[in-house]
Amino acid sequence: MSERATSGYTMFDRAAPQQATAALLLRVPEGGPRSLTAWIALNFVVLFVYSIAGLVVVFFGIGPAKVSPIYPPSGIAAAAVFILGPRILPAIFIGQFCNGFPLLELPQTTLPIYVLTNSGTGLGAAAEAMTAAILLRTLAVNWHPFDRALHVVIFLLGSCLGAAAVGGTIGTLSLWATGFIPDGEFGTTLVTFILADAAGIAVFGALIVAWYREPRVDRSIVISVALILAGTAIIAGLEAWLRYPIDYLYLPLLLYAGIQAGPRGVTLAAAAITIAVVHATVAGTGQFVGTTPNESFLLLQVFMAVITFTGLLLAAVRGQQLAADAALIAHNLMLEQRVAERTAEVAEKNRQLEEKQARIDDDLKTAQILQASILPTDFSAYTGTAIAASMRPALEVSGDFYDVFPLDGGRLGLAIADVSGKGVAAAFFMAVTRTMLRSEALTGRAPAECVAHVNQTLCCENPVDMFVTALYAELDAGSGAVNFVNAGHCEPIVLDGNGNARLIKRSGNPPLGVIPKRAFVEGNFVLDPGEMLFLYTDGVTEAPNRAGELFKIERLLEITRQFARRSPQELMLSVIDNVERFSAGTVQADDITCLVVRRDLPA
Repeated sequence: MSERATSGYTMFDRAAPQQATAALLLRVPEGGPRSLTAWIALNFVVLFVYSIAGLVVVFFGIGPAKVSPIYPPSGIAAAAVFILGPRILPAIFIGQFCNGFPLLELPQTTLPIYVLTNSGTGLGAAAEAMTAAILLRTLAVNWHPFDRALHVVIFLLGSCLGAAAVGGTIGTLSLWATGFIPDGEFGTTLVTFILADAAGIAVFGALIVAWYREPRVDRSIVISVALILAGTAIIAGLEAWLRYPIDYLYLPLLLYAGIQAGPRGVTLAAAAITIAVVHATVAGTGQFVGTTPNESFLLLQVFMAVITFTGLLLAAVRGQQLAADAALIAHNLMLEQRVAERTAEVAEKNRQLEEKQARIDDDLKTAQILQASILPTDFSAYTGTAIAASMRPALEVSGDFYDVFPLDGGRLGLAIADVSGKGVAAAFFMAVTRTMLRSEALTGRAPAECVAHVNQTLCCENPVDMFVTALYAELDAGSGAVNFVNAGHCEPIVLDGNGNARLIKRSGNPPLGVIPKRAFVEGNFVLDPGEMLFLYTDGVTEAPNRAGELFKIERLLEITRQFARRSPQELMLSVIDNVERFSAGTVQADDITCLVVRRDLPA
């Protein structure tokens, strides 16, 4: 569609309805000529076209007033005002004044009467065109009627019939007042006059506006125009040859024009069909030949009104459908674009998250390696004992730890602990606790003092309020004496060579990092040669199965009894294997840590 079709004429396209005042209607149209000379030249062009079109009255006019079935100048005048504005009204007045020349043939015509009569008809033509423009602009808020079906109704009833009633009434009264219309023919002439002007605006006014609105010519419109004109000529020729009324064949042609070529096709088809049927009726053929010329004209005018209304309505509905389809396509494209943009954004966010996750995974892998590296795995240097240990984290890193280290006097330091929570924070807290506990133990303090110092430090330097259950023991490999402090940890198990198992009860000590300045109670027992000390975290006894049942201490005691005569390694692996089979089908809920120490028999 051309820019003219979308922007158009300022007076009739952009101003709000409430601004359609007389001052606005007299404004120079946007894009129109600005100089007085240009406007005068444009008025001469419109005057020439208007006068040439007015020759239709010479061929088809009836009665002394030479009223025709359709008056093309009325359509030219309305279209000129639609497009160019009120400054073209002088051309319309003068053109209509000149078009009254058939009155000069009548014997009663004098120069004063001629001037008076045609001044009236000229004033009526100008008023008609201005009324058509004002009604269309005010009611349809547009300068053309092709966008909506309602605009078509407004155009036909207001700009065509309503405006024609104004111009026809003024023109008929002018002719009647000067004696050119007898009293007995006043009503018939008035109706014919109004309908002829209305038909002229509907057919030729719409034709001019439609092609001005969209002047671009392409291969499709050329083909459509050729088919419309050829179809009209064929139907008109057949009707003249057969002498049989086949005007109903114009309807498919009109429908084709409306669907295929839009307003331009419809208005062209309506004009071509109008010319064809008027010519056929004047020639005495077709279904609009009546008993009198007035009757024939009335039938013609009704037919022209029907085809024009049908065609314009079809074009408007089709235009609305195409506009809706275009809007839907545009909306879908916008949605697709937004989806594509959002998809790209999500993909970019995912890429960034994957990069961050990869860095986190690398960091966790490094932390896992570092954590594993600080836990002892080679216990061959500790003579007089056999030791096995394992720590299996629930996540990448663990909050559990165990430790084995030599002390003065042939003693062996043993530790196992479980930090509250899991993951990175628990692993960091574990490393701090292990370091402090080993450091305190290496000073030579008793287990109770070591644990008390670690507890005090954790209470004072613990901004995240984490705590640790821990068991620290010192084993004299020579005598088997074990001094230990159990700070809220799981009760250790002692196994003898006969398969008996006993729990070493707690002494009521709280976990580390909970109560500052707390004194811890120390316990002791003797680990006889061949006996094993089994230390573990609650990840063993509190491992759940799919039914939500916990592993519990009873199962652990049963397994340790069965493997009391085996090596520490075999006992530890058996416990871990039973826990895993018990929890099969569930996610590991907690870190699993075991430390097994056997006092060997003297060599």
